[in-house]
Amino acid sequence: MKFGIINFVFAFLILFSSAQAEPVNYEQDDAHTIVQFTWNHNRLSNMSGRFLEHEGVFELDFEKPSKSRVEFTINANSIWTGVDKLDEDMKSERLFDAANFPEIKFVSTNARKTGLERGQLAGELTIKGVTKPVMVYIDVNYNGPHIFPNVEKYKDAKLAGLTIKARVNRSDFGLGMAVPWIADEVDILTNTELVAYPDGKS
Repeated sequence: MKFGIINFVFAFLILFSSAQAEPVNYEQDDAHTIVQFTWNHNRLSNMSGRFLEHEGVFELDFEKPSKSRVEFTINANSIWTGVDKLDEDMKSERLFDAANFPEIKFVSTNARKTGLERGQLAGELTIKGVTKPVMVYIDVNYNGPHIFPNVEKYKDAKLAGLTIKARVNRSDFGLGMAVPWIADEVDILTNTELVAYPDGKS
């Protein structure tokens, strides 16, 4: 009987400690993170661009997503479309006004699972000084031990790969120039690899 009680207490402690576990703090792998945006031009073609400078805070709990927290900041001046004149227009006062509003920022407010490897992230997106609620959709491409555990740096490290999608109306953020000839809807696609090192190593 005593042995059974000890086992029960031990099991309870394991469950309790698991329930109290904190989200894991992941670092963004800049070399494997791409932020793209796509819009329709005059119903003729789908154009795209990228933001080259960005950083994120990813405190993730894949088992209990509601405990997760994400902040993502983009440098508006790092916009790149491959066309210099278009880059200048994008940064100008008519659109992002990057000189006065250099940061684009997303802050999560809630997260939940929607499938085995899918989730939704509610949050607030700030562009050009305007903050609006947005819903972000996440595909978890990988979540587990680092794929190179024999490399000393990655021993006991965790790895995650995410595809993150969102759709916004640019006019909501004061970027409505040339709507509706140029589409109001903009699709944002981010692919990122994240690493969590043990004991704060990096």
